[in-house]
Amino acid sequence: RGHYSLNLRRPFCILSSEPSHEVIRHLQDATHDQQTVSTAYISGTPGCGKTRLGQEFFATKRDIDGLTFVATLNTEGIETIATSYITLGKHQGITRYSLKKLETSRRESPSEKIQYLKLLILKKVRKFSKWLIIADNVIALSVVRSFLPQTSSEEWGHGQVLFTTLNGSSIPCNTKHTYHESFSQGMEEDEAVNLLKCI
Repeated sequence: RGHYSLNLRRPFCILSSEPSHEVIRHLQDATHDQQTVSTAYISGTPGCGKTRLGQEFFATKRDIDGLTFVATLNTEGIETIATSYITLGKHQGITRYSLKKLETSRRESPSEKIQYLKLLILKKVRKFSKWLIIADNVIALSVVRSFLPQTSSEEWGHGQVLFTTLNGSSIPCNTKHTYHESFSQGMEEDEAVNLLKCI
């Protein structure tokens, strides 16, 4: 089992006011297919607890559903994604030579290096029966999305990508294997804890 948590910042505080059973149902629907990648989006104001909810939710899911790999990547920009992938690559046993070469050359063409790292990491992640990648602090979804496993993809096996972002307007409408929850409105902390216990 592996849990690699990179650059986590926000404390737990405010969550959605949607009834907990509805959130649970939507999350279950989004992760129903056992052979493909599903995607969840959590949007809301700074400090509303998006990152913390993701951590708590998937700590619970790991215990119940047997998640075997969880990684949190800082995805504020291309440079932070590259740094996160290099760190993840180290944890996954990608050779130091490959990583050093990528780290040295990433400033010239970071997008290409991230895509190459993604392929190296794919080979490692596919060995896990269930996995989760949290894409934390996303600013430009259209840019970040291409650097992560794609929704409904079968090549990555059974896993989930969870995006946390301030900008809910750029999130695609709910479709198969995709779920969006906005945490701009408040929920009492004890309600939030109860929600997490039920998931």
